[in-house]
Amino acid sequence: IRHQLPATAAQQAEQLLEDYLALNRALSDLQAPADGDTSSTPDTTTLRERLSSIQDLRRQYLPADVVDVFYADDDALDLLTLGRMDIVEDQTLSTTQKTQALSALEQSLPQHLQGVINELNQHQQMSTLTEHLRRQGGTEAEVYQLRESFFGSDAAERLAQLDQSRQQWQARSTQWLGERDSLIARQDIDAADRQRQLDLRRRDLFEPAELRRIDALERLHDQGLQ
Repeated sequence: IRHQLPATAAQQAEQLLEDYLALNRALSDLQAPADGDTSSTPDTTTLRERLSSIQDLRRQYLPADVVDVFYADDDALDLLTLGRMDIVEDQTLSTTQKTQALSALEQSLPQHLQGVINELNQHQQMSTLTEHLRRQGGTEAEVYQLRESFFGSDAAERLAQLDQSRQQWQARSTQWLGERDSLIARQDIDAADRQRQLDLRRRDLFEPAELRRIDALERLHDQGLQ
């Protein structure tokens, strides 16, 4: 701040930073709805009350114009989520009426947020169609064509490369977990030697940046979750 801004602006920015950090500390003390109770999901009334409490805290710590700049989009999306919940849970509405109400709710957003929501909806629709196509035996070429119809050839190519990367990772991790099980099951080596061999083989198969990820997979595998 001090290197990039004139003195007066730097002073204002530092004060804003202090206020923002104080706000975050206050928000961390705000009890979440149904805190500690995982048996039920908070209803929209509880969630609206929590949102109102958060908005009150923001106004206590930050100037109104800063609150608008920082949080206007967040608030709009939070209210969209709550509105969606109200519509979905409304038993007086038919499926068609719910669809129309959800569409109208999205169209009430500012234009730039409508673009964000439309893009998210488009991604969700494409993912659903891709999954369905693969379940029906669709080829990778057909999947590519589907993606290309949604996002163009550049994006379809990037997604194809991502699929390939994921498949390669899945193959390597599956191979490793099998090797690891076999090594752990050996009775002809002591625990220290077994651990040395595990560590060496793991480093042979995976880059340093991948070790944390494979460590998490090993824990899930040992717990029977992988």
